[in-house]
Amino acid sequence: MTELITIKEVAPILRIKPVTVRRLIKRGDLPFIRIGNRYVFSAENLAEFIARNKGNSLKEAESNQ
Repeated sequence: MTELITIKEVAPILRIKPVTVRRLIKRGDLPFIRIGNRYVFSAENLAEFIARNKGNSLKEAESNQ
């Protein structure tokens, strides 16, 4: 079974605030699973996201909007 991670758990992994995680979701940059009104992330998808964005500054990308 796939491990699911919440927004509050993802934020410190990515070293960003939970609100920034929500913005990444809204932009479609961060793959998620929606269960009811909650967003969760599979560990595999999160690892792929990190690998794709390695070397990119998420904070810089967020401030360019």
